[in-house]
Amino acid sequence: MSFIGNIEGVSLASILQALSQDKLTGIASVTKDGSCVRLVIKEGRIVYANAVGQKRLGERLIRDSLLTQEQLDRALREQRERHKHSPLASVLFELGLVSRRQLEEHTKAQIREVFDELLSWAYGIVSFKPRSFDDQLFIVRDGLATEQLLLKATVSLDEAQHESDTRTIEAELLEFLP
Repeated sequence: MSFIGNIEGVSLASILQALSQDKLTGIASVTKDGSCVRLVIKEGRIVYANAVGQKRLGERLIRDSLLTQEQLDRALREQRERHKHSPLASVLFELGLVSRRQLEEHTKAQIREVFDELLSWAYGIVSFKPRSFDDQLFIVRDGLATEQLLLKATVSLDEAQHESDTRTIEAELLEFLP
């Protein structure tokens, strides 16, 4: 089941829940004003996510001193030389440069960040294309439950809105003080 549509007036969360409940496998893309978010979904669970402009896995691992620039360059060369595409995380693991646990933690954090950003979008174009994937392709093989990601992202958005509302009210009250 492929589809494309406008999320304006439609809950993106509802679309993502439907993909999860139907246990679909493929790639969901959401674009807005030149920004693009991609979610790789396997049997309704998110196994990978990225957003244009977001720090990529290699940059995150270097930032956290888990990888050097030289090691990243080596892994990227190896990735380019393979006949079949392999995600960077898989290459890093196979070369023994980063542990599976570290890769899983960073990939899950990236998925959560992308979800938080995505759910703040009020408009955009969403598409889904079914696609099968090799089980060994992704580090987070079982994926993250879409419902849990949606709940955490919604709570984060609500908290951010509450903080913003509180600052606005405080600023308005300060205007009345002598």
